[in-house]
Amino acid sequence: RSTLFPYTTLFRSLELRIPVIPKHNDTADELQEIIDFASGSGIKRIEMLPYHRLGEAKYERLSREYLWKEVKVLRDFELETLQKGIEIPRNVELIIIKH
Repeated sequence: RSTLFPYTTLFRSLELRIPVIPKHNDTADELQEIIDFASGSGIKRIEMLPYHRLGEAKYERLSREYLWKEVKVLRDFELETLQKGIEIPRNVELIIIKH
């Protein structure tokens, strides 16, 4: 049992949102590990969110350096390609959130 187990029994429905960030967790193997862990913890719905730069303007307004400038923005088809390389457990709904 995982550390998520108490929460999945406490709440009727617990969803996981995975921001997919290039060079951090953007391979099918890495996402498969996350999905397997979540599925084993009782999570039934998982959303994959593509990395974006929507926060960049906020950093500029705060006069702070945006450290993620070099990270490429993922396109919808890249997430769809990743999804094809993942074995989705039957009890899990995997959804790609599009731009």
